[in-house]
Formats: sequence, structure tokens, C-alpha cells
Amino acid sequence: MNWDFVFSFEASLTFPVFNHWSYQPEESFRLTNDGIEIPSFSLSENLPQYTHDDLNLVINDLVLEGFEFPWFEWDESDPGDWNLQFSGEASIAETQGLPFCLAGSVFSVDNGQVTSGHLSADLELYTLTECSINLVAGHKVILSALGGSIYSEYGMDADGHYIASSATDLFIQGRYEAGSPLSCADGTETGQDVTADIAFVNGLIEGEFGIQESSCQIPIALFDATLNQAALNLWGEDGEQQAELKAVQRFTCHKIIRWMVHLFTM
Repeated sequence: MNWDFVFSFEASLTFPVFNHWSYQPEESFRLTNDGIEIPSFSLSENLPQYTHDDLNLVINDLVLEGFEFPWFEWDESDPGDWNLQFSGEASIAETQGLPFCLAGSVFSVDNGQVTSGHLSADLELYTLTECSINLVAGHKVILSALGGSIYSEYGMDADGHYIASSATDLFIQGRYEAGSPLSCADGTETGQDVTADIAFVNGLIEGEFGIQESSCQIPIALFDATLNQAALNLWGEDGEQQAELKAVQRFTCHKIIRWMVHLFTM
């Protein structure tokens, strides 16, 4: 025999994905024979602040769509079909080794969503001024804009403990300016536009900048070779920023010879 019942009660919601932030909705919860009816809410103050990888996140708006949680059929293998939407701001933490001009950069966080064990949000493109990564021998990358996205996957282990993994994908725009031993047309800097997908790992930058068809040349024995199809790789090692520039060269003797040259390594 099936019984239909409804019990109203007051409760708080705790969100481990937001560093265990809690909130008690103004409306009551309802327990029925189908599960727990969780009320909707929309908030714009007293919201969580937490750290996501090397980003400091501040939630400015948070909306939960009301739904029925299948309490009696839930097997605890996933957090359930929540649908949270949020927006806010994210800033890069001041971490040793990171270029000073990047520390404190603030992104708008849009299209934030928490559902079915996943958190995702977009980091809107942020314009940088007077920001560069200075490398050896006068080589540098002048950064002009930075954007990307964040992602988390969360759930519970076999013992009922909360577990999570997170990632931050950043996209950077800028210009590469060559140093020694390259010489560029008319003695000017390359001004080569570059883009890269990068990550901050322990305060250092990891990623690869692609450089195509620049006008710079490098002396090789009795020849001059034009730099093209270059890749500037950045990574961290023993707490220090590392860099390596590799390129394919086109010789000016009109006989095209392709080889890989290590122009510099930090």
C-alpha cells in the first residue's frame, strides 16, 4: 500500500563546490513520497568567495532553480541533478614567479553553472596594459589580453567523502619581440602576433606560443636564415620560469632547408 505524504521543514543547503558555503532558503523544504522538494532562490549578497586553482573567485549572483531531489532513490554515486547558475569576478592570485602585471588581473565570470557533478564558467577577455614576459637575451612576449574558462568535477568516494578536481584553461593574446641572435627587418622588433593556451602551475606559466612567418633572421655559419614556424614554450622547473624557442628556418640561398633549431633555452 502506498501512502501519499507531505512534510514541510526548514533546512540549510551546503555547497562543497563553493568551499562548503551554506545558505538557508526563506521558503520551506517539502518531503513527499517522491523525494525532497528544494525551493528556488536568487541571491546577490553574502555570497561565497573561494580559491579555484590560482584564481580568487567572488560570486556576485547565484540562482538555484527549484527541483525535486529523488531522496528515496538516490544511490549517493553523484550529487544529483542540481541547476545552479552564477556570475561574479575572478582575480589572479599574487603568486611568486608570476609576472607582476598579471597578479591581481580581474576577469568577469559569466555563464557559470553547477549541474550533474560539474562546475563550469567563462572568464571574459581581460585587456592588459604594459604587461610582458621578459626572457633571456632580450626576447619577450608583450601580453595584450587574457581570457579563458574554469571547470570542476565533484562527487563522493565510496566512504561518502567529498572529492573534487579542478582546472583553469586560459587563452592569451600578445606580441612576440625577438632578441639575440635574431635580427629583424629594418632593425625593428618583430611585432609578431601570438596566441596561446596557457596554465598557471605553482605560480609559473605553462604553454606554447605559435609564431608564424616573421621577418626575423638568424645567422647560421655563412648563411642567414629567416625565422618561420616557431614555437615559444614556457614551463616551470624547480620553482623557476623556463623558456625555449624552437623554429624552422628558410635559408636565403633560395634552397629551402628545413631543420629544427634551438634558438635559446632559459
